[in-house]
Amino acid sequence: MKNQALKGAALVVLAMTLYIQNDVATKLLTERFDTLQVMMVRGAIGAASLLVLLRFTGTTYSWKHALMPAVMIRSACDGLASLAFVFALAEMPLATLTAIMMLAPVISAGIGALIFRERLTGRLAISVMLGFTGVLIFARPVSTGVNFPMFLACSATLLLSARDLFTRHTSADVGSVLKVLQIH
Repeated sequence: MKNQALKGAALVVLAMTLYIQNDVATKLLTERFDTLQVMMVRGAIGAASLLVLLRFTGTTYSWKHALMPAVMIRSACDGLASLAFVFALAEMPLATLTAIMMLAPVISAGIGALIFRERLTGRLAISVMLGFTGVLIFARPVSTGVNFPMFLACSATLLLSARDLFTRHTSADVGSVLKVLQIH
């Protein structure tokens, strides 16, 4: 059990390291190249990585799963969130965008409780409120005003929350790798 926990923690650290490197590289590239070009390269690298993961895990692709409405909506939300994220990133600081994006799980928890009647404990409610407050303090939307990049960042955050909510309601027989692969 302890080895599994350590392995899980190591994989989370690796994933977050790759996630941060991807965002930093995207930010640097959008300063030098057209945003659509960066999106194409980012998409190609992401697709290749996911295909390698698919092959490595031995998972087979299933059109039956790919055409499920929840999977298709989840994929659309994820793809649109990626577009909004990269276009926002080209115009605003990475730290501000990251802070705004950290609202996605907070929003998902709140919406899950309101719409899907998921259990919202006192602890989770306090976490949601503190998370929302923390992001507002860091991002300071009043000082910068609501401009188009801020709108894109908020849109990406809402789309990621929707993606997460649709992921929760995707059939259990759809594997994790296949859920991720749908957008690429």
